[in-house]
Amino acid sequence: MSGLLPPALPFLGAAVFFGLSCVLRFSFYLGFIERPVAVALIWGALSGEWEVSLALGIFFELFWMDLIGAGTYIPPNANFPLLLCLFLHSAFLAQGLNLAAPPLVPIVVAVPLAFVATSVEQRHRVNLNTLHERLVEDSRMDSSIDSKIIAAAVMRLWALETLLFAGFGLIFYWLFELLTFVLGHFPGPHNLGWPALWLTAALGGVLSLRTRRAVCSLAVSLAILSVLMLHG
Repeated sequence: MSGLLPPALPFLGAAVFFGLSCVLRFSFYLGFIERPVAVALIWGALSGEWEVSLALGIFFELFWMDLIGAGTYIPPNANFPLLLCLFLHSAFLAQGLNLAAPPLVPIVVAVPLAFVATSVEQRHRVNLNTLHERLVEDSRMDSSIDSKIIAAAVMRLWALETLLFAGFGLIFYWLFELLTFVLGHFPGPHNLGWPALWLTAALGGVLSLRTRRAVCSLAVSLAILSVLMLHG
């Protein structure tokens, strides 16, 4: 087993990047830069791990495409499992391990964390309701108070999500360190290709079309593909 702490650069980089992506989801709008594909492109450019970054970005983009934020509904934060998988890939690749491609086990284990990040965002919103009266009262005396309170709220969200990622990042790193030590290799099937994973994730993309014809087309396509795989 390696040391108790993961490589600093991918660990801290992923944690800070995740906190920033959470801020960009709701506090600042910069187009689609907070989407999984965009996050994967940035990670690939910084790490040089283009293949796995884009492949994971496409998967999580398709997987959560059907869930769209509207009104008070906050969709699952797909960037949490995405960046966690990218961090684990970078950390164990630095140790010279032969990683499974795609990293199916980290993906399956990390997907539920998208709801954990969303619950933190939801709780943060509820806590901000208590600042509304203070914001109204203080703004009457000093208009600059508005920007200070907003900046404090944004920084609080960034700090909460960054610490959340750091905590789960350490837990998952230790978990896969232990599994790798017990199994003798990084856990996961090594004979599963990305197309099979993308096909599974495409269900979210098809459901986002909200039409019966699209769902029926997907069902027929999956049936035909299953028959071909069984007889191929």
